[in-house]
Amino acid sequence: MNEKTMKLNSFQVLNFAFEAVPNSNNSPTTLPVGTKISNAFQKIDASTAKVFLKAEIGDFAKPKPPYSLSVSICGTFEFPNFETDPNGLFFMKNNTISILYPYLRSLVSQITSLSGFPVINLPIINTVEVFGDQVAKSKLT
Repeated sequence: MNEKTMKLNSFQVLNFAFEAVPNSNNSPTTLPVGTKISNAFQKIDASTAKVFLKAEIGDFAKPKPPYSLSVSICGTFEFPNFETDPNGLFFMKNNTISILYPYLRSLVSQITSLSGFPVINLPIINTVEVFGDQVAKSKLT
């Protein structure tokens, strides 16, 4: 493998939970308004890391939203020398999020399309712009 080549070795859905609130005063056509997306990084060895993405969707301001959804995924990436390369850690963190985010989008869309509620399509985003500060501050654990 080329020294600068990053590889997705594995992908897993760690958790998905969909909960509809029976007898909610909210119409099933009402979309939850809140979306929280978080990430974390875990170093496995000098060239391998796990990257975690989690989406939580619901109307967090209401005690009983029509539904809530939580999806967690993990990707294991190989990127030789990501810690010793001057730009390696930045490159690894930002690009792994860019690779995993479409998987998260797809899962959210698929789960909500089967729910009987309106489909949620997370937007296509520039992950570096959206998660840049959060990723820059995150630590490898």
